[in-house]
Order: sequence, then structure tokens, then C-alpha cells
Amino acid sequence: MLCRALVGFLDDTEFWKGLQRSELLCLDHLQKCLAVQDRTQRQERLRDDQSEKLNRLLDDLIRFEATGTNAECRSTAAGWLADFAAPQAAGTKAVTLSGANRRPMGKPADADLDDNGHDPEGLLFENEKLKRKARDLLDRLNEVETRAASLHYRVSDLTETNKRLELAYTGANTQANGLQRLVQDLRQEIRKLEQGKTENQSRAAS
Repeated sequence: MLCRALVGFLDDTEFWKGLQRSELLCLDHLQKCLAVQDRTQRQERLRDDQSEKLNRLLDDLIRFEATGTNAECRSTAAGWLADFAAPQAAGTKAVTLSGANRRPMGKPADADLDDNGHDPEGLLFENEKLKRKARDLLDRLNEVETRAASLHYRVSDLTETNKRLELAYTGANTQANGLQRLVQDLRQEIRKLEQGKTENQSRAAS
């Protein structure tokens, strides 16, 4: 019922702004919201909002893998998948993706810059993203090459099969021509025999 209400209120401006500022829906509730029978574009808005937040979470996970920073994204990702909130000590403030303790992406503090004015963490993050894209492209290339090799093998196999069929057709055609000539010779022989029989009968009658 709450999921249906959430989808139904997406047209409300204030509700929509609040949802945009909120955290990700967990996977279970997101699936339930998207399963609501709704013929408007509300679900598309919800899908776009959650997709954008998931992309930010993915960037955080890549950044953590590359630099070791922003480790809280692991618990955020686990919570999204399992709908699980880790217990917190009394008085401890939760750290979320949109929390005040998180430095906005692309805006490094001046103390984080190196002597050349570069953000080392940001460079490691972008480098890791490029590596992942390169691996993805290589995997796709390998898949295409595998499919091409498979198609090449099939083409070779079909070519050999076609050659065998052509040879068989040629042999059958030669055999058919030989049988046709044999039939013609037999017909001529039959006509000769019939003519000889007719001549013998005429002589006998005379």
C-alpha cells in the first residue's frame, strides 16, 4: 500500500523534491514500486531518479576500490541489496551518500591537491573507471571475435558440405546422362527388332 502511495504522489511537486533529496529505495521496495500498475509516466520518473542514485553509488564503489576512501559506500550497497540497516551505537550519526561528512564529487578540498593542483583521489577514480571501460570493451571484443570464429567455422563447414554436394550432383548428373543414353540405345534396338520382325512376317506371308 505504501509503494502504491509513493508512486501515486510522484506528481506532487513537494513530494518529488523530497524524494530526490532522499536516499535510494532498497531493491525490494524499488521492485514493488515498479510493479505497481500505473499507466502514467510516474514510474519512469522514479526509475530515472533511482538509476541516477545507483550510478552515483557505483561511482563511489569504484572510487573506494581505487583509493580506499569513502568506505561507507559498501554498507550502503549491501543495504540496497539486502534491505538491511546495520545497528548503530547510541548517539552515532549515520553516514550516508548525501550526508554532510561526504565531500561532493568533483570538488576536492584544497588540502587534497598535489603540487600541480591535481586531485590524486579523483585521478585514481577516473583511472579505475577507464580501466573498467577498457576491460568491458576487451570482453566485448573477445565475444565478437569468438562469434566471428564460430561463424567462420560454420562457413568453412558449409563450404565443404556444398563442395561434397556439388560433387555428388555432378556424379548423379553424369550417371543420369549415361542412363539416358542407355535408354535411347535400347529404344533404337527395340525399333530395329520390331522392324526385323515385321519384315520377316511380310516375307512369310508372301
